[in-house]
Amino acid sequence: MDAREEIYVLIDRYLNNQLNKAEREAFEEKCKSDPELAQALILQTQAEYAVRSASREQRKQQFNQEFDRLHSQGKIFPLRQNTWILLSAAAVLILLLVAFWGNLFSPSYSPEELFAQNFEPLQIDTDRNVSASSKINSIWREAGNFYTIGEFDQAIMLMEEVVEDSLFKSQAQPHFYLGMSYLQTYQKSENQDQSILQKAVEQFEKISEESVYREKAEWYQALAYLGMGNKEAAKVLLKKMMDYGHHYKDKQIREIWDQL
Repeated sequence: MDAREEIYVLIDRYLNNQLNKAEREAFEEKCKSDPELAQALILQTQAEYAVRSASREQRKQQFNQEFDRLHSQGKIFPLRQNTWILLSAAAVLILLLVAFWGNLFSPSYSPEELFAQNFEPLQIDTDRNVSASSKINSIWREAGNFYTIGEFDQAIMLMEEVVEDSLFKSQAQPHFYLGMSYLQTYQKSENQDQSILQKAVEQFEKISEESVYREKAEWYQALAYLGMGNKEAAKVLLKKMMDYGHHYKDKQIREIWDQL
């Protein structure tokens, strides 16, 4: 088996959820650092979609044949101004129209637009202490207050101090809300600097797989990639979240996936 075929088999196993957790995580990390592998993943995903699209085209042809048959039997006839009226099997034909052409007229959005449409800020629990000194907890609560009133520059300054605390570095909550602060700073700014989004990604990546914040972190990390225009990295995370089968943003994830 040559290298190209090995890549094909690996991607096929990934798309069909045949990798174990460790293999899947290793593959996703590799995609982030290997543009050629990420591009191969996209191409193979597109190829599978093309197969499904071909099947849809066949159904479209069947619809046209059925339409012509009903017309020849007098069940569809023209009125003035070339308006067609359906006398029988109306419900069937309407459903076919929706199935065949519904996707043809769906709007297409850029990754940056998808970020803007799907980003929703989260409230912070300012009363929740963290496992750190009383001084750090005080700074954390103050940062939370700034976050709550939308003063994200001030919140970031304090949160950056908090995450440098030796007891705080391993905790998910400050990293998650520091990442959220970066995202909201980016969203509010007129001159949107994508390096801010990269800072958010770096914070989300520090959250462990076992954390209660991991599911939300992956969602907002995928949005950050979209804001950066990095469809490849976003799709890797979206695919991972779809494989969960029970993600709290499952509907939005699948809608974004279809757009990409």
